[in-house]
Amino acid sequence: MAANDRLTLPIPFGQHVYVVSDLSLSPMTPVTRRSLREFIELLRDVDDQAVVIVAGNLFHPDPTADMAKFVSATLAAQPSLVAVIQRFLSVPGRRVVVIPGSDDGELAEHDGAQRALEAIGIEVARDVMLQVATANGTRDLAVAAGSYELDVTRADTDDRADADRLEDPNALARFVASRVLYRRLAPWLWLPLGVVAVVNFWSSLVAVVGHVLHHHFEVEVFRVRGFWASLLLNLIIIGAVEATIAAIAGLIVRRRFKRESHSSLVAELSEPLAVTSVDEVDGIEYARRVAERGGAGAVIGGAPRPALAFLDRGVCATPGPSRTVIVERRGRFGLPPIFAAVDRIGVVEIEASSTVQVRLYAGETRRPFRHFIEWLLAGTPMQPAPTPHTSTVGSWPTGNPFPLEVARLQEQRRRRTVRRLASGLIFLDGLLNVTVTAIKPLRSHLHTVLSILPLGAIQSAAALTAVAGIALIMLARGIRRGQRRAWFLAVALLAITIVAHVARGGTVLSSLMAAAILTLLVWQRHDFEASTDRSSVRAALPRLGLVALATLVAATLGIEASRRSHMPNVGVIFIACVERLFGQYNITLPDGVDDFVDPTLLTVGVSLVISSLYLLTRPVVDRRLSHPARGSERRIAELRAREIVRRHGRGTLDYFALRDDKQFFFFRDSLVAYAVYGGVALISPDPIGPEAERSEAFSAFRTYAEAQGWTISVMGAGEDWLPIYHAAGLHYLYTGDEAIVNCQTFSLEGGKMKGLRQACSRVARYGYTVEFLDPSTIAPSRVAQILELISMLRRGEGERGFSMMLGRLFDPKDKGLLLTVVTGPNGEPAAVCQFVPSPAINGYSLDLMRRDPGEHPNGLIDFALCSTIEHLRQQGARGLSLNFAAFRSVLDGERGDGTFTRVERWALKRLSGILPIESLWTFNAKYLPQWLPRYLVYPAAESFVPVVSAVLRAESLTEIPVIGRLLANDPSNRPGTVVPEAVLAAARSAHDDPTHDAVVP
Repeated sequence: MAANDRLTLPIPFGQHVYVVSDLSLSPMTPVTRRSLREFIELLRDVDDQAVVIVAGNLFHPDPTADMAKFVSATLAAQPSLVAVIQRFLSVPGRRVVVIPGSDDGELAEHDGAQRALEAIGIEVARDVMLQVATANGTRDLAVAAGSYELDVTRADTDDRADADRLEDPNALARFVASRVLYRRLAPWLWLPLGVVAVVNFWSSLVAVVGHVLHHHFEVEVFRVRGFWASLLLNLIIIGAVEATIAAIAGLIVRRRFKRESHSSLVAELSEPLAVTSVDEVDGIEYARRVAERGGAGAVIGGAPRPALAFLDRGVCATPGPSRTVIVERRGRFGLPPIFAAVDRIGVVEIEASSTVQVRLYAGETRRPFRHFIEWLLAGTPMQPAPTPHTSTVGSWPTGNPFPLEVARLQEQRRRRTVRRLASGLIFLDGLLNVTVTAIKPLRSHLHTVLSILPLGAIQSAAALTAVAGIALIMLARGIRRGQRRAWFLAVALLAITIVAHVARGGTVLSSLMAAAILTLLVWQRHDFEASTDRSSVRAALPRLGLVALATLVAATLGIEASRRSHMPNVGVIFIACVERLFGQYNITLPDGVDDFVDPTLLTVGVSLVISSLYLLTRPVVDRRLSHPARGSERRIAELRAREIVRRHGRGTLDYFALRDDKQFFFFRDSLVAYAVYGGVALISPDPIGPEAERSEAFSAFRTYAEAQGWTISVMGAGEDWLPIYHAAGLHYLYTGDEAIVNCQTFSLEGGKMKGLRQACSRVARYGYTVEFLDPSTIAPSRVAQILELISMLRRGEGERGFSMMLGRLFDPKDKGLLLTVVTGPNGEPAAVCQFVPSPAINGYSLDLMRRDPGEHPNGLIDFALCSTIEHLRQQGARGLSLNFAAFRSVLDGERGDGTFTRVERWALKRLSGILPIESLWTFNAKYLPQWLPRYLVYPAAESFVPVVSAVLRAESLTEIPVIGRLLANDPSNRPGTVVPEAVLAAARSAHDDPTHDAVVP
């Protein structure tokens, strides 16, 4: 067999397969290295038939080395390994297979290297397909070597070997920053400590000597009285210098990575299977393709760290590297992270049992730190780490994936808590600043300050405090969203207000509060890395600058034109106008002028500050749908989304994820459909994908959304998702029920169905008929009539629907939809209902429901729905999802009869005169459905109003008093149900030429 061929191995019942990766052997590899030692023990301890596979990078050759000589030299340097391999292979039925990886890929083509391995019994193959025997037959499980991209040339030459062994390839920028700070600039880190120690020692020594000699020495050393005050001053000096050095290291790295996104400097939990590619697809997709063909999945070598992920019908596992790995550890005292070395071992065990059993074993040993400062400052690992002893960390199909998503959820909850706390404190501090400037300073403080500063400086400090207070109030929103720009501005303003409070003669409490908040922001700075909308700033700030300039010029000319004596020159007047924008009055203007100009300029200045801060902290605006250059990208994403909905759609609302106004976020084999309204990422429906990766998919989207500065919300959430949302720290509110009719048990017989039965009989008696069509293949001659009917909207309002409406008709890409058309005695369509597939109930979900508002017998829609239910029963379908009934359990009395519930019921009945709340409930109740509750998920109380506003905008609920007027002109609203241009053209052609009735392709 050639080395570039696939090796197929049958695995009998009860046999084991062991997969390792990245042993990275060389002639210099010590036999005492943990991974090599435990690999030898694994081969020695196997006591039955087994297969051992090295899935990539058994060797780590030099780029210029001859492969055959390198392999021979490595084997000669490892006699114990060669001996145990030969002993292992001496038992019949055992095999050792090596798959070439990214480092030793030359093995696949080098005959001399292959002969050296074959001499001790090792086989070389491109990949391996295991045919594992189970109680239900044979299942395939692929074993392949993958690779990931990592450009180590951006690291310094001495650090490239370590950079190549990072457990998180996305941490390269942080790795470079850490090495620059703790190794290149390390002497400067010790300098402030040494200087402060020398100064304090010298000062103390002079004091002691002077006391002994009874002589007073004059030494010019700045110090404060008291131990605690001196300690605080020293800490402030050390912290300021260390922060400056860290900032310099950050600037060096940013210049080196200037083309990289800012997210590369932000630590997140890595996805090793997502960054590892096999055959030009990521590891998850490779395993999913094997599972779709009936296999069990895949084991991938070459990944940067061990992982085991559950797929919908299989598993994807990687043992990770069995060698020295560079891991990221949090820095103590709020300092940047440390990158330290560990010896790691990872093994994937596959057992042919009643089912395919896959287990992941891992362990690691810390290596000694090479630099004292790194040992001193290294904290806990950034990524979930194996235990010191090699043990089971994950297993499939029973057991848990690895790493567990608990760590990510806990980190997100902690980050949200920090942001909420900081936002609330900044808002309160802003209010305090505005309030205290209106209070007269304390006489004792003012007297002390006046002895140092002139009165004008004190007045300027008071005005500056007020402006900073307004700015902090505006920045609280950006801090709540975790925006980096808002964090930077808040830190600068807090530092200014600390000084301003002292300069204006304020209380010490105000300065201490600002200092405490500043300390919190600096300590937790890594929690504020979200982006802002840069295009809005670029577009609007020049206009605001033009407004400010025009205001200043107009005010200057107006003052100059006034006929006053003792008027300053034009330049002084212009500067006076500038300072009045910020509440400063150091340059005196005539009284008559001041009375009108001062309040006007101050109002304009405050308005400009508020507008500028609003734009600077505006969350990212998602413009991908409106960008024409992204059309091909959208089509590719939609094809992938359709495939995920087809394979994993289990909810009655899942097909509505394919609306044209929704964006798609993909994580492994999962899809999150969402749209952004006013900085709120509105998810609908629940994420779609394998149940095993639900938490991970939602957590990954939350990380992405928070990086954009968006608030997340879920509309129409199902009960089965609520535990996941609750574990993520989110809240939920009951919004109503979806009506599900069982087509197999539904009957018009009985007293309860009398009204519905009579309505259907009456419509049929008047000569109305019903037909069922596939809207994707409808004849063009029928399209025009149906579109004319659909355009007769209810009460004439705009099209609504986001969570339970597809928003398009007759699109050839929507296969498998059901269109129910009721035709009147005159041959014209009288009612139309469109349904989308719903695998969750083995049936359909109602999408569109329209009827002709003309003269027709009552019960036209009931006739259409009952006919559809009967049709689906004949087709073997089980369920039909009808309309959504808002707050159904409240109206129905299921939630009790307490005071609050009665008030809620009364309010809903009053709103029913504006919105179809009670009418939809009574309409659905006629069909005796099963009620499926739906919920609105939101992150926190302060986010509830923006979330509700986003929901109203998404659903185009324009009938609500006052708010509805604002929503009616919302440019994000869709004009109506969309029909493809090709279908409209074919319909017009068929209308002009009745003989033309071709089906739209």
